[in-house]
Amino acid sequence: VVESHCINIVNAIFEELLAFEDIRSLGQGDANSVTQAKRLVALISTAGVFCEASPQTVLHHLDTLLPYLKGDNHVSNTDESIILKVVCQMMTKMASLLTESDIQRLCQNKIADDLCNIAYKFGIVASGAAVEALSSLSRQYNSEANIKTFPAREKLLKLSTIFYGYLLKVKDTSDDFSGSKSGVKNNVQRALTVLGAVCRHRDKEIETSDVAISCGEQFDPNSDINLIDPHSLTWLNLSDSCFDVFVFFLCKKDPSTKCAALRACSGIFIARPRIMLAAERSGIIAQVMSDQSHPQVQHEALRCWCEILMSEEKRLESGEAKKKMEKNQEISLSKKISGDQDSDASLVGSVLNQHSTRLFQLTSSVHPKIRLVTLDLIGILLRQGLINPMETVPFLLALQGDVDVPAVRNLALNLLIMEGDKRPDMLRQRVRAGVRQAFTFQRIINKEKNVITAIVDSESENRDVECIFSAIYKRSLSTSKVQKQGLFRSLLSLFASAGIEGSEDGDTCTNEVLNSLQKLHSPISKVKPKGKKPCYSKQLPMLSYASQILAHLPYDSSTDPLFIIYHISGLTSLNGAQLLDRFTSFLRPYGVSDEDGNDDNTNEDKMELVAKEKNPNDSTSLSFMDDENFDLSKFKDLCAQASAITLTLRLSQFLKRVFALDEVKCMEYIPTEKEKISDKHISLPDKMPLFNNHVEGHGSCDQNSKVESQNCSVKIKFSLIKQYAEFRRMMRIASEVDSGRVLNQPDENKNEARLKRRSGFRGMKKGSRGRGRPKSSKKRKKGDDWNSDADDSDVDDFDLMDADY
Repeated sequence: VVESHCINIVNAIFEELLAFEDIRSLGQGDANSVTQAKRLVALISTAGVFCEASPQTVLHHLDTLLPYLKGDNHVSNTDESIILKVVCQMMTKMASLLTESDIQRLCQNKIADDLCNIAYKFGIVASGAAVEALSSLSRQYNSEANIKTFPAREKLLKLSTIFYGYLLKVKDTSDDFSGSKSGVKNNVQRALTVLGAVCRHRDKEIETSDVAISCGEQFDPNSDINLIDPHSLTWLNLSDSCFDVFVFFLCKKDPSTKCAALRACSGIFIARPRIMLAAERSGIIAQVMSDQSHPQVQHEALRCWCEILMSEEKRLESGEAKKKMEKNQEISLSKKISGDQDSDASLVGSVLNQHSTRLFQLTSSVHPKIRLVTLDLIGILLRQGLINPMETVPFLLALQGDVDVPAVRNLALNLLIMEGDKRPDMLRQRVRAGVRQAFTFQRIINKEKNVITAIVDSESENRDVECIFSAIYKRSLSTSKVQKQGLFRSLLSLFASAGIEGSEDGDTCTNEVLNSLQKLHSPISKVKPKGKKPCYSKQLPMLSYASQILAHLPYDSSTDPLFIIYHISGLTSLNGAQLLDRFTSFLRPYGVSDEDGNDDNTNEDKMELVAKEKNPNDSTSLSFMDDENFDLSKFKDLCAQASAITLTLRLSQFLKRVFALDEVKCMEYIPTEKEKISDKHISLPDKMPLFNNHVEGHGSCDQNSKVESQNCSVKIKFSLIKQYAEFRRMMRIASEVDSGRVLNQPDENKNEARLKRRSGFRGMKKGSRGRGRPKSSKKRKKGDDWNSDADDSDVDDFDLMDADY
């Protein structure tokens, strides 16, 4: 039934095509040539789609298609190339179905000459499709009788000889064809394209030696390559000779010629994968993908690798590899069963897997086109199982921050969703590495803007603030409590070493702290770099980035922010208290803290008072910072750790204010207890405010350089004092909350904290009232009044509970 419908549709398409040509020949219809060209392209392209699915349905209309191969369809060059490409592709599909009578008609129409003329006159796409069609016809009718009546193979070899000779003629005329005449440059690119297509679609029955290739050593553009005479070119040496020419032109300086040569090489790699292995040993693959190559060459290389992998995948799925195996009598039955018959199938993937590190680097390229094609290649490698998903996920997460190129962000999201569905725990395990990579990506892409943000810019002022990880969080993580809490732990673990003694030297935090923080991992690397000890302040921008992510994830249950607040409380109570003691010990010699060391942070000290002054230059309380014995570097690092803890305290207050979580609810929350029904919903403001992740004065001086005390500006000192003062103030608030002294006190910043609530709650089903109706303790009997007083009391209790949430 489906086939009959397809036949009817194809017949209708060609009837419409004939009617269109009749009207056009009489000069009737739409006088606009552009409209007519678009209609003709649409009709031919639609017929091509059906031919791709079922060539038999189009075979009966072969005579209608042949005139279009003449290339005189009275349309623009662009439209002409599209028409020729589609018709040539249809000829390729129908080649295996042609009969003797069809061959005679092709000979009468001189189709071989038409296909050769397309290769001489038209662009890359049309010429490549013409060579493929001519190669398909020559493979199907290569017997002696057919060669005399339909000499497609001879035409193809003659075409190759002409273009090969032209390349030999111009190879030494210039090292950079960008300055040559346009005709010479275009002819060189055409010759490379046609020869690459011939080598790709050559007769597979002609086997050549993969050993006799001059790529065992590193290619040198100045070295002499053994190029044979064009008249000595045969099918047996065509592929080897063309590869030598391609490599020679690959060493030219202009990007367009290098891209054409690389595209030609990919044709040989598809037909003979072992040559790609030889090219890998010679360094060609690494060279075209390196930073030294032009971005246009890098982009073309990635496109070629995608085409090679897709061609190999299509060959295996279509059964072409199996047919070739069964036709080869030299392959034993045991090899056929064991699968050793197709040893070339994994060569391409193995070669590209060696360059996976470089592929990951290219995902952060400053050129959007390179990022997009790199992502396409990674997606193919993931689908074919040729790359490690654990290594790939952090870079896919990083590309969620590519908000300026939605195509890249959406493709990365789709790949993350597929991998998350197959391996749910992998996203949670690699999220911390993904956040680090996302931060690095932002620094590279936004280098000129000097802006690092985890927020998607919204064009509408009424839209909520959206985190770059919102989409993947909703799709793959929010449905599982284990996955969500694992994500929160991973992000909070970045702050785990702030305030711990020795963390400024890059040491890991103690086991006591790790156990108290639910086994959070230290963000400090175990491998210490050589030379200077790493400064904690280097991590502060990334911590600021992570805090912004935690602030703006799309939480759908109040247990999510409660879980974060709970762990922040544990982190600050231990790390913050230790850091306060370290500040006290450090500042005691300068008279800032009490001499007996009993500074309980209940009152403001001298430095906090200075932070409130409008003109800090007039203050004499900072004179000790100009002392030669004052260790400014250590004080800066202590302030950096204080800022890290301040970010978590800000985050805790932000989550409480935005999601309307009072202190009692936060203190009563225990992660190990079963989730309450009232906690399954979350209250949202009408408009989500933006979390303040700014650190006062960070980056105002170089942390790597040794800054003398007397040369440090007052502005830098004042910014450090502000960091110190905010840390102490936030710790006092946290201490008062923990001790219960502020639970019943009025909020001084109530106007700032009170946000307008939405009419509904996230996490509820449409039409629900929030909590379910509590069941009555006793069953109703027949005849009971449903409007009784007892029933009304149940309803009142329910409404009161609803109002609380």
